[in-house]
Amino acid sequence: MEKIFNEKYRPTEFQDVVGLDTELPKLVNQSMPHMLFVGQAGTGKTTTAKIIINKLNADTLILNASKDRGIDVIRDKIEPFASKRSEQIKIIFLDEFDATTPQFQTALRNFMETYSNSTRFIATCNYPNKIIDPLLSRFSIFNFNNYQEDDKIKRLKEVVEKENIKISDETLKLLMKKNKDDIRAMINFLNKNKDKEITDKDVVDNDIINKIVIMLKEDKWQQLRMELLNIHVDYEATIEQLESLCFNSKMSVEQKGKINLLAQKYQFEMNFSFNKELCFSAFLYELQKLLVI
Repeated sequence: MEKIFNEKYRPTEFQDVVGLDTELPKLVNQSMPHMLFVGQAGTGKTTTAKIIINKLNADTLILNASKDRGIDVIRDKIEPFASKRSEQIKIIFLDEFDATTPQFQTALRNFMETYSNSTRFIATCNYPNKIIDPLLSRFSIFNFNNYQEDDKIKRLKEVVEKENIKISDETLKLLMKKNKDDIRAMINFLNKNKDKEITDKDVVDNDIINKIVIMLKEDKWQQLRMELLNIHVDYEATIEQLESLCFNSKMSVEQKGKINLLAQKYQFEMNFSFNKELCFSAFLYELQKLLVI
């Protein structure tokens, strides 16, 4: 069976990770610091952690901190691993670290000092403000949102050329704009559409955007929500596209300003929502109030 593109093209060397801080590889040795990788999904945080683990041939404990988030995890999983004897450096990898409880973080702060001679922590997060300051200060922090457009286009073109995918540079740039720094989402899109010539319409379905506006203007929020439940919607990208469509329309400046503030509000709240469909529907309901005049 052929590998999916994201596994096929997953970097195995530091130089292949798009936008990686050039100082990070220099720190990867037996005396490396604890590391915190900050950035949105699909920016290479987990991939970089795996490269470090492989480079050091480390004895590793991997935890998804959004599930293994309580203080009992330290007693039942982390402490037994850190206290066992090992010939290799031990690395505890905490994915989605900002989902842990304050109690977990407080306990971990002291634990890191106790086992610092043999164990290192690598953690990933989207929001470092959710991590208590005394714990945050124990990590060397690396930002994974510093991509340049040239870095992204180079990575995507590598996949396009090797897989003989038909897509223009302009459409690639549109794909990057839609997905921001999420390289994984971009490569997934190329994988899904590899057997046809990819156009702007494949990247951004303007028909859906226009339909949403029309139905909201007709006060059909409930019907619209039911219809959208049956199709895949990239909620964050759709909010941005709706705001852009309204901004470039003949609406009043006041109306455009209110829609801009609304879009900004829900783009932020979407990052903290456990049910993105509910959050998106709330955005549409408030948008309808501004469109139905």
